Amino acid sequence: MRSAISGPYPPGDPNGQPLQYNLSVVDAPPNPDQLKTILSYLPSPATNPSMALLSVHPSVPAFDRNITLKEITALAEKNSKALKWPIVVNWDDGKASIGSVEGVKDILETLRKKN
Repeated sequence: MRSAISGPYPPGDPNGQPLQYNLSVVDAPPNPDQLKTILSYLPSPATNPSMALLSVHPSVPAFDRNITLKEITALAEKNSKALKWPIVVNWDDGKASIGSVEGVKDILETLRKKN
């Protein structure tokens, strides 16, 4: 994400220009309201928020997959590995990607086309 605003995008393209966007990196897990919005921005609606958000990292204890967004946030505050990363959100265009580098590339490509 940072290299896309400081160097050519796509990388290696001699004619590529840096993308123009505001980048804010947040290390804290999203709050329940943010999670609700992020889920609504996904290309395919999540049938179960925990399936879209929670990782299967071995340090995360077993839990009921039908937990609330508030419980997901509390779990992530205790163990950052509980969430799938990266979580990337384009708040202006209503796009999000959770745990997918390809999803991040799609968001960047949308920005490139827009600019």
